[in-house]
Amino acid sequence: MKKAMYLLITMVICAANALAQKAAFTRVDALDQRPLVVVNGKIVDALSFLALDKYDFESIKILPAADAIKKYGADDGRYGAVQIRMIKTTQLLNWAQVARRFYFMPEQIPAQARLFYGYFGGLTFCDTRLFVASASKVSGMFVHAKYPDRGMPMMGLGVRYDEGANTNKSLKTTPFDEDIKKTKQIFDDESEKRVEIMNAKPRIEG
Repeated sequence: MKKAMYLLITMVICAANALAQKAAFTRVDALDQRPLVVVNGKIVDALSFLALDKYDFESIKILPAADAIKKYGADDGRYGAVQIRMIKTTQLLNWAQVARRFYFMPEQIPAQARLFYGYFGGLTFCDTRLFVASASKVSGMFVHAKYPDRGMPMMGLGVRYDEGANTNKSLKTTPFDEDIKKTKQIFDDESEKRVEIMNAKPRIEG
């Protein structure tokens, strides 16, 4: 009887702790509200949007959630969609092609990596969807030791960030600038929230 009572009390305490943790902490991956990104008719990892050269855009169309759900389904379209058509001469590289360009072997490429761009630091991309980048935007690639908690290397892809740079190209406007700015703001907001959570103590990762 005492054993059963002790077990019941232990279960109640564990459940209470779990609920308290759920209320106190925000999972970092729960912040993702990225729109579906479709490039040349293919669904790609949303972070591809940040690695595309806007000067090679032929067209861009932003679909609100309601329209995106009708076209792509409730899961993929729940945060809207961005449809992009690149001009035919654009060279797009997937994750493996970028790695080969910088002499990384396939077995050196872990499932998780970080995209570093502009003033943000980085965001993790480990989606099973295709990731593509404009060859003209890729500036480098590196391996950053290991994740302290997972014991695996972290690969980073550097992307040129043209806005505000002192180059003739970066001063040119495009018909798509306003739509690009609105979409990038989604990533800005997400990045800021991630930083807040990661700087908070205590925190839960995973």
